[in-house]
Amino acid sequence: MFLFYSLFGDSKGRLIIYNKSWWDFCLDAWDLDKDQYNYDLEGKSAETQEYLKILKESGIQANYSGCCVCMDWDRFLFVVLECIINRKAPYIPLFCDVENKYFFSFHHTGSIGIYYKEENNVIKQILSKAYERCAVDD
Repeated sequence: MFLFYSLFGDSKGRLIIYNKSWWDFCLDAWDLDKDQYNYDLEGKSAETQEYLKILKESGIQANYSGCCVCMDWDRFLFVVLECIINRKAPYIPLFCDVENKYFFSFHHTGSIGIYYKEENNVIKQILSKAYERCAVDD
């Protein structure tokens, strides 16, 4: 979370989060025996339960694919990063700043991949912070 706030804290009000399938994010939402998704909390890992609770409390429909605005960054990041780090989810949603034409995602190793159309002032600020505070691979 420190890395997120260090690099994107100033931008979080402009960020939207995209996920192709919000409810299918965690691996144990798939019921192997029935060959279908199961979003009940019972029998799920603690990480998956917390993630599914966020979706239910937020009113996100079970088959929703698309963008959301985050209202509680601390909770969302903690839960999603726990899912990634503990390998309960194979990928992370994309965090997008449409206005400044960039998006980023987290990796289970703790790294962040950032993709941008052009090196505008916002990107320069993010990269500058990254070079100052983090190990950066070009």
